[in-house]
Amino acid sequence: SDVETVRLFFESQIAEVARILMMIAFALPVMLFLDVNLALLSTGLLPIVMCASALYFFRVKRLFQASVESEARLSSQLQETLTGIRTVKAFGRGSYEIERFRTANIELRDRDTRLFRAISVYWGGSALLCMLQIGVALVAGAVAVARGHITVGTFALFLTYVSMLVWPIRMLGHVLSDAGRTVVSLGRLATVLKWPAEVIDPAW
Repeated sequence: SDVETVRLFFESQIAEVARILMMIAFALPVMLFLDVNLALLSTGLLPIVMCASALYFFRVKRLFQASVESEARLSSQLQETLTGIRTVKAFGRGSYEIERFRTANIELRDRDTRLFRAISVYWGGSALLCMLQIGVALVAGAVAVARGHITVGTFALFLTYVSMLVWPIRMLGHVLSDAGRTVVSLGRLATVLKWPAEVIDPAW
């Protein structure tokens, strides 16, 4: 599963990151060229979204690490119990094994709950900031049109570019979420690869 997580990240999210960077590199200079003040007002909240995304990445990485460790413990415990089911029955340890499984399952549930709560808080907060940014651009642009500083066409262009910037930057949170999961998987793979290789005796 760790190998598959890494593969999917490099297959899909790298292209998404490149698309986001290209849109920023294209839209932002055009907006600054048309009207610097309106461009600053129209993108003023985007640095806050990006900073929140960075903080979210470090937070979600720790939560993914805890969740994966709990899942691994639960899986290994279940495999151990099922493999030695005859021994468990012979010594009458069924209730003990059920309690062990219940404890590990509760731990995984609680850690997954914290993970999903962090994800939902980020998506809700980033959606609010993005909608607020579009609202600021709408009001500022309408005022600029009313005062004759820009044309209606320029105003429409600004709204288009703001939409092009806001939602991809919000999607950066999805990329960072997958990046957090991928970093955890890479660490687990590195742990396995650090083990020395077994040397097979040629005599065998």
